[in-house]
Amino acid sequence: MKKIYLFLLLVLSVFGLSSCDQFERKPTERTDPTETKEIPPTNKHDENVAVKLLYSGSSISTNGSKEFIDNYEDYLFYGYNLELEESFFENNILYTYSFLNNNIGSELYKLYSFSIVNKTLNIELKENMIAYYPAFGGHTLVFSIEKDYFKLVENINVSGVWGKDDKEKYYLFIDDEMSYIINELDLYYYHGDEIIIQTHVLTDVSLELYINDEFHSTQTAVETNNGYIWEYYLIMPNKDIKISFKVVDGFLPYYKPLDTITFANDDYNYKNVYSPAGSLLEHKDYFLQKYNLNLNEDVVVVEDYYAFSEIYEILMGEPYLHDLTPEEFVWILVYRLAGGSQFISIDYYFYDTFIGYNYPYGKAAGDAAIFSCLDVITILKEDFNNLESLEFNIIEETIPIDDKIYWQGSIDDNFTDNEVIICIDGAFTAKKFTIDDFKDFIDIEEIELLTYNSSYDENDPFYDTWRNVYLITLKNSNKEKVIEAINILITSKYIYYAGPNRILEIDDPVEIAPLPDNYLQFIKARMQFINEDGSYNDYYGGAYVENQNEFIICVYGDYVPIEYEGIIYKYVEYSYNYFLSIMEEATNFATDYSIVLIGIDEKENKLLIQLKDELDVSLIINRLDELIEDFDANSIHFDVNPEGEIILT
Repeated sequence: MKKIYLFLLLVLSVFGLSSCDQFERKPTERTDPTETKEIPPTNKHDENVAVKLLYSGSSISTNGSKEFIDNYEDYLFYGYNLELEESFFENNILYTYSFLNNNIGSELYKLYSFSIVNKTLNIELKENMIAYYPAFGGHTLVFSIEKDYFKLVENINVSGVWGKDDKEKYYLFIDDEMSYIINELDLYYYHGDEIIIQTHVLTDVSLELYINDEFHSTQTAVETNNGYIWEYYLIMPNKDIKISFKVVDGFLPYYKPLDTITFANDDYNYKNVYSPAGSLLEHKDYFLQKYNLNLNEDVVVVEDYYAFSEIYEILMGEPYLHDLTPEEFVWILVYRLAGGSQFISIDYYFYDTFIGYNYPYGKAAGDAAIFSCLDVITILKEDFNNLESLEFNIIEETIPIDDKIYWQGSIDDNFTDNEVIICIDGAFTAKKFTIDDFKDFIDIEEIELLTYNSSYDENDPFYDTWRNVYLITLKNSNKEKVIEAINILITSKYIYYAGPNRILEIDDPVEIAPLPDNYLQFIKARMQFINEDGSYNDYYGGAYVENQNEFIICVYGDYVPIEYEGIIYKYVEYSYNYFLSIMEEATNFATDYSIVLIGIDEKENKLLIQLKDELDVSLIINRLDELIEDFDANSIHFDVNPEGEIILT
C-alpha cells in the first residue's frame, strides 16, 4: 500500500503569488545515494519525461476524482477532459492532487522538477506569472507518471520551490498562449547563457519577441531538413525574465480564435459539439422577465454572468465551472441552420472589428437534412466593445500555392542599398500591387512591375504558370533596412520570394546591341490596348517586329489607334482575345488528340496547332465548332509532323 503525503499551506496574501508558498515543502534527507534519482528541471515543451503536469485549474470533473487512475475505463468514468487515448494508459498513470487555494485561475503552476529520493517522489512546482482571480476555492493538479518510473515510488511529496536557485540561475517564464514555440526550453538559466527560441513560420505577419513586455527582436528565417523555421537569440540577464510574442506587420488583420460551444440534435463526435440537456425556449419568459434577454432573437448578447450561468446549466445539464474573471467576458448566443452534418461544427475568430467564421470539417454540399444549431461564443468584453456590428463574415482565404524561397545572403553581398525584388505567389497573379499594399509595413518609395503580364485573366492558358516580379524602392539608402524589409515581406502569403537587387560583376562583358529608338514608342502604343486589370481589350490583334526595328501592332475592328512615331498599325481579321479563347479550349482537350504545340502566330494572324496525326484535324475543328460561338476554322493553321517534332517557323 503506497502512502501519499500531501502538504498544504494556504496563501494569506491577496495581492499576488510571488511571495507566498502555495505548498509546504517537506525536506527529505538522502540517506542512501543509490536510491536517489535526480532529473533536471524541464519545460512544458519536453515530451520525453517521466512526470508531466497535464492540468492546473479548478475541479477537473463533476463526477468526482480519483487519486490514481491507471486504466481508460476509470478515466472515462470520472470524465477527465484531457483528450487522452486508451493507449496512454499502457505506459502511464494519472495522479490527482486537489487542495484549497486562495486564488482561482487556470495554469497557475508549472512543473519545475521532480526526483526520487529514498523511494519518495518529490514533485516541485513553480508559479506562473499570469493573471488570477483572488477568491477562495479548490484547485486541482493532474500529473502523468510513467508506470515503470512509478514502480520505484512509495511516497509522493508535492511542494513549491519559490526562490530556489535564485543565486545561481534565473527563471525564464514563457508566455506562449498561441503555442508558437516548437523547441524545448529550460525553466532556469545561468546569467550569460545563450538561449535559442524556435517557432513555426507564420504567413502574412512578422512575429516579434518581447522580454518583460519590451521589444527584443524579430525573427530570423533558418532552413532545416524539414523546411524553414524562425529563430530568436537572447542572452540570459542576471534576473528572472518573461518572454512573449506579438504579431505585427501583417498584410491581413490579426485574428484570434474564440472559445465556442455548439449545441445540436446530434454531436457527430465533433469537438465542442453537444446535444442540449434542456431547451432554452421553454424558459424564454423567465429570462425576459429577470434579465431582459429575448431568446427569440437570432443573436443574443449576454453580459450578465449569472444569466449566462443559468443558460449554461440548462443546456449542459451541469453547473458552469470555469477559471474566468466574469466581469471581463461577454457571451454571444447564435441560432443558425446547418445544411449538412459537416456544417454543425464551426470555428469563430475575432478580427479587430468583426467576427469571422469557417467550417473545420469541409465546405462541400452536405446531407439533405437541416440541423438547428446554437453556438455559444465567449469573447473578451474589450474585444466585444471593438466590434462594429454583430454580423458574422465567412472567412474563405485564398491559399498560396508556391513554396517560399528564402534569401540566404548577408549584408556583405553586393546589392543595391535601397531596392528589394519580390516574386508574387501564383495564387495571386491577378492582383495588382501598389504602394498602398506595403506602406504600413516598410518605408516604400516606389513599386514597379518588372514582368509585363498579359495573363491577369484567369482564363488565359498561361495564367497558371505566370509569376509576377516587382521592384520595390525604399525611401532610405541603407543595406540593413533592405534586409529588414526582406524579412518582413517574405512573411506575406502574397510573396514567395523576397531578396535584394543584386549588382552583377562581369569579368568579360559582352557587347549588347542597343534597343531601337522606337522601342519605347512601341511600349506606349501597345498600352492603349491593355485594360486596367492587365488583360488585352478586344481591339488588340497582336504585335510583331520586322527588319529588327519595325514595330507592327495589329488592330481588330473599327478602333482608330493613337499614332506614335515609328509605329505601324495593321488591321487584321481576328482579335488576340479570340485566339486566347480557342487556345483555352484546345489546351483543355489537347491530350485527347496528337497535339504537340499550340501558339499564336501574330504576324500571320493565325492560331498555330502542330500535331502528329492529320486525321485529328477535322476532329479538332468539329470540337471547337461545338465549344466556341462564331468559330471560324480559317483562323487556325495546322502543321502536321508524324514524328512529333515541334516546327519552328
